[in-house]
Amino acid sequence: MTPRWALRALVLFAVLVGASTLGPSPAELIQLVTETARTDAGISSVSFERVELVANVLLFVPIGLLLAAALPRTPAWQVWALCSGASLLVEVVQTVLPDRQPTVTDVLANSAGAAVGVLLLRAVRRRRAQRPGGPAPCSPHE
Repeated sequence: MTPRWALRALVLFAVLVGASTLGPSPAELIQLVTETARTDAGISSVSFERVELVANVLLFVPIGLLLAAALPRTPAWQVWALCSGASLLVEVVQTVLPDRQPTVTDVLANSAGAAVGVLLLRAVRRRRAQRPGGPAPCSPHE
């Protein structure tokens, strides 16, 4: 994926993330997933909080991956810091939204997801570079 396409995908995904984090609360959806896991899958240890935590991690995996792909010469830690800053900004904005409850846990979960995305892209790039005839890594910082 070229940096230009990664940036386009990032913008589109960021709009979706914005809608899901700044729009109406997804509490009903999280509750539905929790109940389905408990009843249909028989996983009694699933709680609302765990589902919400996993959702927050997964939400930022593509953000980290796409931002790292859009900024191939930027060190991985800086990409992660940008993602974490974006998560913090979302939580700050949520303080003025009546249907939202910002938490530090959300920032930590989003930051963990961003780290997974950044590291996933880094691993893919390294693997490609190790293949005979594979492309060279895009960044000397990786």
